Amino acid sequence: MADTIELVAGWIVAGLVTLAGVLLAQRQSDRGRLRQEDRVTIYEPIHRELEGVLSRGRRLLDHGYSVWTPSDDFSDLVHRGALVPRRHDPLRTEIAELLRLQERHIRTWTELYNERKKAIQDKWEKTELEDEKGGRRKLADLLGRNFDDARFNDATTSLDKEGWVRELNVRVIGQGGNLGLKFKLLTSAEDLFDQITAILTPTQKTFMEDGETLLRHVERIRAGLEEALARGSVYRAPPAR
Repeated sequence: MADTIELVAGWIVAGLVTLAGVLLAQRQSDRGRLRQEDRVTIYEPIHRELEGVLSRGRRLLDHGYSVWTPSDDFSDLVHRGALVPRRHDPLRTEIAELLRLQERHIRTWTELYNERKKAIQDKWEKTELEDEKGGRRKLADLLGRNFDDARFNDATTSLDKEGWVRELNVRVIGQGGNLGLKFKLLTSAEDLFDQITAILTPTQKTFMEDGETLLRHVERIRAGLEEALARGSVYRAPPAR
């Protein structure tokens, strides 16, 4: 009788050990599957997005453009709830902050764009030209009253004074030639550039600071993703610098 009980107990223990092994293997298999899904459907796509931002963001910022507009694929990943599971809490928090910084950057970019356009147009309206016959007109009469030109915008924001001055002088000479006249600016192109950029300095400073903050956060998330991809682990926020 005792032998029978011991035999049954042995079977039970063996069965429990086998079951525990099966459950452990299943858990490890499920964990491995989730890690692979996270890699392919979340980490790698977000990493590609951020790599694109960093590859051109600095150049765009220096020329007065917003550094990033989320792609459709990125927006879809965020909005379809891929980051809802609790294991993604750190990454979801980081992405929420990223989007908040991006929205703030777009606001300051819009403010800079509008103020830059107004500052240039105001100067065109106030600056006089004189032709060889002594006739005078406003610069806006020559260049238009709804002036918005990428080359002027880029040179203004990147503080390319030489390029800005050259472009303005070429426009004045060219437009005057179309009218059969030679014009002289009564305020030098150099002074106009200095006056316009002085007006824009506070707004441009805020725009640049917001853009740099956004790029630093992009770098932070990228670093965390690269660590998760290299280790095959879940995303963990890098330590604050």
